[in-house]
Amino acid sequence: MNVKIALGIDLGTTFSAVSIKANGRITEASFPGEGPQLASVVYWADGESPTVGQKGVRAAYKHPEFLYTHFKRRMYDDANNPAYGGHSAIELSAEVLRELLKVIRKSYPDIQQHLDGSKPREHLVIGVTHPASWGVHQTDGIREAGRLAGFEIDAFIPEPNAAAYRLLEETQHHVSQGDLIGVIDIGGGTTDCTVHKWSQGKLDTVVGASGNGLLGGDNITGLIFVTETEKTAIFSGAETANLGV
Repeated sequence: MNVKIALGIDLGTTFSAVSIKANGRITEASFPGEGPQLASVVYWADGESPTVGQKGVRAAYKHPEFLYTHFKRRMYDDANNPAYGGHSAIELSAEVLRELLKVIRKSYPDIQQHLDGSKPREHLVIGVTHPASWGVHQTDGIREAGRLAGFEIDAFIPEPNAAAYRLLEETQHHVSQGDLIGVIDIGGGTTDCTVHKWSQGKLDTVVGASGNGLLGGDNITGLIFVTETEKTAIFSGAETANLGV
C-alpha cells in the first residue's frame, strides 16, 4: 500500500486533536475559535442539530441540560445506551469525529479528494488512538462512530504508543540501540503507562500497554476541588466560631 498521507486522530475524553503527516512533515490541525484542540462536547437539544466544541458550550448557556461531556468513558459499559438525552456514546463520538473531519476536509484539499474518491483512498490511512485498557468492544464502538461520521478507520493505536512514536519523531537522533523509553500518559479520563525498547530501527513494547480507564485529569481536578472546598468550609467554620457566632 503506497500511503501518501497519514491522518492521526486523538479522540479524547475532554479534548480531541488531529495530526497530518505528508511529504515527511507532521502538522497539527487548527480548529476555528479553538486552536489545536477541539473540546469533546456536544450540545444536542431536542429537535435541533448537534453543535460540537466551544460553540456547543456557548449554545448551552440557557439550556445546559443538553450539553453532553465525557461520553467516551461510556465506551466501557454500554456504548449503545441512549443515556445522553436519547443519544448514545457512539452517536456523540460520531459528531465529534464529524466536526474534526469537516475542518480537515476544508483545510486540506488533498485529504478531501482521498475521502471523496477523486484520489485513491488507499493512499490515505486514518488512525485513531485509544486508551491502553480498551479492548475490541470499545474500538468497535469507535469504528462504528467513524462510519456514522462518514469514513472508515484503518488503524487503532494505544495512546501511550502514539506518544512514544511522536517522541521518537522529535528525538530519534538521541536514541540508541537497546534504549528503553517509558511513557506515562495522563489524559482527561484515563491514565496509561508503557515501556518500550528501541531495537533495529523500530519501537518494541517491552511491558504491554496497560492503564486505568477511569482515572484521569478530570478525577484529579475533582479531587482538588473537593479538597479546597472542604478546607474553605473548615476555615469558614473556625472563623465563625472565633466571632462567637
